[in-house]
Amino acid sequence: MTLRDAIPASGRVDLLTAYAAPLPITVICELLGVPPADREAFRTWSVTVTSASSAQLGEHASALLAYRSELVERKRAEPGDDPCPTWCTSATAATGSPSPS
Repeated sequence: MTLRDAIPASGRVDLLTAYAAPLPITVICELLGVPPADREAFRTWSVTVTSASSAQLGEHASALLAYRSELVERKRAEPGDDPCPTWCTSATAATGSPSPS
């Protein structure tokens, strides 16, 4: 689903809710190659991690880091046309380590 798909048939939309809020995380997910099916979980974890007052901070920070590691390994094994495979390879070359740092 794209941001444009969120516009109701009436054509009336709250731009803050429909675009301004989801746009940054959508761009980040596109750059990282996060599959559309994983984006809602990624968004939830990111919002929690960036709001220090959340009681779920530790749980979501751990989930986000675990997902990042899994995504890096997946992109190394099956590179796509997003920038993530290049970053993953560059990080390995720079650190000499096959695991994400």
